[in-house]
Amino acid sequence: MQNWFWLVCFFHPPTSLNCTIFGIQTPRRWHNVVNICILKRGADKWESNEYRIKTKFRVSYGAPVLHREQVYFLDVKGNVATFDISKSRLIVNSRCLRRRRRLGDKIKEHYLFKIKGEEQTLFAVFVLHDERKVNMFRLLEPEMKWELVEDIGDKVLYLSLWLSFGDTAHLKSMANRIYFPKFHGDTAIFYSLCTRKYHSLDNNYSDDNSYGLKRLDFAAWIMPAPIPQLPTELLTWSLED
Repeated sequence: MQNWFWLVCFFHPPTSLNCTIFGIQTPRRWHNVVNICILKRGADKWESNEYRIKTKFRVSYGAPVLHREQVYFLDVKGNVATFDISKSRLIVNSRCLRRRRRLGDKIKEHYLFKIKGEEQTLFAVFVLHDERKVNMFRLLEPEMKWELVEDIGDKVLYLSLWLSFGDTAHLKSMANRIYFPKFHGDTAIFYSLCTRKYHSLDNNYSDDNSYGLKRLDFAAWIMPAPIPQLPTELLTWSLED
């Protein structure tokens, strides 16, 4: 197995006995092979599994999400795969956009996330090659299909390749917006679900596409939280854990 990962992420803090590192490989030459690699706290090597699937599935760069005790992640066409860590079982759902099949071929950016207060539902935002149009969906389970969302009310979304989430807007003016790590010059921009346009925070830019905007692919949103002082041994992984 190749020693590179298409995606790598942590689930649970490093101080937790359940902390797990999750890596995904999809060889470029084969679109019907998915390699899942797991490193659990206390283990001295990766657990690797190769899955051959009946349909094409090329993993996207969108960060996976731990949901209902399973790992959910997207392919480049907006389909959803689920991986049960406890059973090492992979399920690929290849028709999540079956009512919008043409949309899957146009997706350029993939974001999978939860919204605070609606943790039982997964959401996705797809930004298209075609003029960078933005489409938002909620995942209907157990059907495993996407339902279009056109309004998020008093919520605001913060999306990036490495971390995405939604929360209640602290200001009414921020509601129903999507913040991307994108800039017009030196000014941050957002996408409004009300106007269906991109706007800059200084009000000097407004357009229905994002051509010419600068995108920070290695940026990530964070939600600050108090960090308690922890003894060093809780941050050390060992086989005795």
